[in-house]
Amino acid sequence: MKTLRTLSRALLATAASVLMTPPSADAGSPYDIRPSDEDLRAYYDYDSTAPLDGASEVVYEDGLQTAHEVSFINTRDQRIYGMLWIPKQTQAPPPVILHTPGYGDDRNELDATTAPLLGGYYLRDIQYAILIIDPPFRGERGVPGHDVFSLDMVDSRDVVSQYVLDCRRGLDYLETREDLFPEFHVTSLSFGGFSGTILTAVDERIHALSVIIGGGDWPVMIRRSYFPTALALRRALNDHTEAYGPYFQFHDSASYAHMISPRPIHVHSGLLDPIVPTGDNLFRSAAKPKKHYWYLTGHYTAIIASPLMLLRTHNLFDRN
Repeated sequence: MKTLRTLSRALLATAASVLMTPPSADAGSPYDIRPSDEDLRAYYDYDSTAPLDGASEVVYEDGLQTAHEVSFINTRDQRIYGMLWIPKQTQAPPPVILHTPGYGDDRNELDATTAPLLGGYYLRDIQYAILIIDPPFRGERGVPGHDVFSLDMVDSRDVVSQYVLDCRRGLDYLETREDLFPEFHVTSLSFGGFSGTILTAVDERIHALSVIIGGGDWPVMIRRSYFPTALALRRALNDHTEAYGPYFQFHDSASYAHMISPRPIHVHSGLLDPIVPTGDNLFRSAAKPKKHYWYLTGHYTAIIASPLMLLRTHNLFDRN
């Protein structure tokens, strides 16, 4: 019995130490040598004076909002498309939320029911226009056999950097519209958190960032995620996920998050998220002011916490 009690205590102590370990226990810098902030910022320099050739067409309208399909020329001389939702019940031009969507989504992620929720069109004094730009390999830029997150590391890396630049051009376009107020905020969903965080870090026109079930630190992400592409990458790398890191220094939200300060970043994470389980890695890499909210959800089930996430996001944007 004494031996059994001793063994039981040892097992309980071991279990307690595991349960008390924070989600970021295996986190840390994925890179031994980090580029300077100047080099990180310079990587996303572009010619903001290049012609935009912007276009806009109303494609939907109801009593709350109008939806405009917009397009403009990006840094690669490609015409890219987005959806711009503008609230009607405002006396002055509204500020704007630029939303970077999750894996699999494009400019049509929102509809007439969900756009008012993100924009706060119900019973709110401050309402926001919303712009969603098609990521690379989505919408008209879709290419068979290519995806936004794949075993092709060149594609995966290019998607992040090009989408950041596309969004910066999107901000240039928004500044040309007289029906919008040039105050910009960013919401980033899931995998969109990588590009949304980098975008906020390098573009000081953005006032605040809210990352929803997103994260940072590519090597840890690939090591811990159960997303099919991450599982395939682990097999391809023979579990040496640290080899992925140096190749992605300029494409990792964990490299850039500290550069957002003194502007605020809020991170919303699911405690049981097996898809993007690195929200804490992103939060730890950010500088103050910052706040981390945890929800008793997984990744896809985080939708049950979305009302609270949106309330906190709107409060953040209203104050900044």
